[in-house]
Amino acid sequence: TILNTTFISMLALSRFIYGLAKKRETEHTFLAEVNTEFRTPHNAILLVFIICALLLLVGSFEYSVVITNIFLMLFALLLLITVVVLRVKDPDAQRPFKIPGTIKDIPVVPVAGIIIVGFYLFNTGNLLMQKWT
Repeated sequence: TILNTTFISMLALSRFIYGLAKKRETEHTFLAEVNTEFRTPHNAILLVFIICALLLLVGSFEYSVVITNIFLMLFALLLLITVVVLRVKDPDAQRPFKIPGTIKDIPVVPVAGIIIVGFYLFNTGNLLMQKWT
């Protein structure tokens, strides 16, 4: 179960990195390249692999899992904050989907997500510091 969760977290993190790199419209970026044969973001996957391998060298497998999840949650937090900022900054923009439930043009669901992810990061950081100090 731990290996499967770690694999899914690493896979999701590489896709987050790829998605962020792909959205850069001004220039072609290294992390947005896709392998022509397998159609996978090979550079983003390689970056996540290198980070996780380095974490395994300095700590345990458990340490690597926790750090990978922290990075995943940081990307989720960045995404949620971006959604709130864009909805507040330009509430009338045409978008492919709507987020129901707003209070004064602030979407409630992403704000709740920010709180939950922030709480998770705070608790995980505290546990990490207690365990490995």
